[in-house]
Parts: sequence; C-alpha cells; structure tokens
Amino acid sequence: MSENGCGPIALLNALMAFNNSSDKNITESLTSVVEFLEKYGATLKGAFGTSPFAIRKYLKKEGFSTKVFRQNNKNKLNTFAQSYSGFISLIYNDRSSISHGLHIVFTKKNDDGSYTSHNPLTEGLSLYDTLYKCADKGLKHVYTIGIK
Repeated sequence: MSENGCGPIALLNALMAFNNSSDKNITESLTSVVEFLEKYGATLKGAFGTSPFAIRKYLKKEGFSTKVFRQNNKNKLNTFAQSYSGFISLIYNDRSSISHGLHIVFTKKNDDGSYTSHNPLTEGLSLYDTLYKCADKGLKHVYTIGIK
C-alpha cells in the first residue's frame, strides 16, 4: 500500500466524499476496497498498482453512475468534468517519462465550481488545472472516471 496504494486510497476518498461509507467505519471501508481490488484489480499482484477498470467496477457495484474519459486534451477534459461531481484519474507522474510511474488521484468538484484533489491535496479552478498540480513534472492525462 505504501508504494502502490494510490488506487485504493483514491477509491476510499471517493466513497468518503460521497458519504457511501457512513454505515461503516473507515477501516472496514478500506478493507472492503482492498479485498475487492486485490481480487479484481491488482496489476501483477500490485507491483504496477491498481487497474482503473477495477475501480470503475467497484463504483458501479456500489450504485454510482460512471463514465470514462480517455483523451489527453485540456479543453475536452474540462468539458467532460462539467457533468460530474467526482473523478478518479490516472495520470503520469512525469509527462515525458512513464518510468517515473503513474498515479491515481480522486478529485471532487466543490459547490463553488472549483476542484479539490486528494493525495496530494491540491485545488484548482478546473479539473485539468487541479490534476496538473498533482503531477510532479507536467500533466499527461491517461484516464478519468466521472462519478455521479
């Protein structure tokens, strides 16, 4: 988890943001997320993190409506973001090199239309700009799940 746990943490952050874990404590919610992702989404036993497809499968199992955006286009991503209240995104840590790894981050749209990402905690006026602040060396967007 400490090295490749961003997927489960992003999913747990989404569940907490949408109060889906209100009937369980955080430890039980995290256990449920990890057990599901170990069974359906650990890439090479977790060595390459979590499959975003499994994260989407978990969200759908919990009753969320989801849609996927796969382009690396700032304007289209921001347009996509207008229709959703939360996002789990897969981004490059360094836009010019996959060798620096990928990162999965949860972002919530705030009531004022701004965005807040968790892990790392960043804020921005658009989804793209918020994710840009999450990347170490420039954003390269790979995959975003819009959540309702």
